Order: sequence, then structure tokens, then C-alpha cells
Amino acid sequence: MTSLDGWIQTLELAAWTLPAWLIALRRGRDPLEFYALDRRPRRLGESLVALLAVAAWAALMQLWLLPRDTLPAASELLRTLILQIALVAFPEELLFRGLAQPALARRGPVVGIVGGAVLFALAHVIVLPSPDRLLVVFPGLLFGLLRERTGSLWPSILLHALCNLVYFVWPLSALL
Repeated sequence: MTSLDGWIQTLELAAWTLPAWLIALRRGRDPLEFYALDRRPRRLGESLVALLAVAAWAALMQLWLLPRDTLPAASELLRTLILQIALVAFPEELLFRGLAQPALARRGPVVGIVGGAVLFALAHVIVLPSPDRLLVVFPGLLFGLLRERTGSLWPSILLHALCNLVYFVWPLSALL
């Protein structure tokens, strides 16, 4: 990664998180509390099951579908996971499950979960126009369900980062 890449990623992080943080402050709320970042998840077992399911799926893909030499070094996996949490999963979950989902959930939890997932998918299409980007609505539903069931953003942030890590380690194109 070049120095310019680092600056671009920092600007991307600020572009996603700063407006969300300012909304909470403008409403006179502590941003950590407002976005459910200040609490331990309820139903921690459900969160762990979701995380383990993604990990198991990734392991099965590695064992049965891909050549053995495609797995990056552990240090590269860890670096990618940290970057995914900090620069992708955290800001996206803050916006879609921290801000949009609760606002839409005023019409019911299902509306919040589905509406947040649809907005999540549309944002991915806007960033990279391609109809297959709409498929992120499905993990978006899972992230929203985790947010709803646990009362915290942390499980959806971690699952989002893990899903992205799997996607980058084993790109869909390798399976086709």
C-alpha cells in the first residue's frame, strides 16, 4: 500500500463515519450509545454461530474448491481483517445498521432489517455499477438480523469484516 492509498482510505473512513457521528451529536446523544457501540451483545451465542458458520463455509471452500496455494500468509490475512474492520465494516455498519436500520425500524423491525439491507445493496451498486453487486442484500439481511437480535453493532461489524475477508481471499471468479 502506498502513502496515497493510506490517505485515500483515511478519507473514505472519514466520509462514512463523520456524518454519522455528527448526526448523533446534533441529536444530543453520545455516538457510542446512539449507534449501540457501548454495549455487549445480547444473545452472544447467536453471534458466535453466525461467525463460525462463515468460517466453516470458508474452510470448506478452501478444502474442496480451490487450489492449495491460494491461501495467503497468516500475517496478510490478519492485516486484511484489520483493514476490513476499520475501513469497510465499521463505517458501513455504522451507516446502514447503526443509522438507517433503526430509523426504518420505526415502521417495524422487519422494515428496518430489509430496508437497511436494500440501501446497503444499492450503495454497493452506486460505488461499483454492476447488477451482481445487488447480491450483497443477502449478507445485509444477516447483518441486520444480528444487529436486531443482539442490540449491538459489534457482531454485524465482525461478521461483515469476516465475509469481506472471505470474499477477498477466495474471489468468486476463482470458483467459476
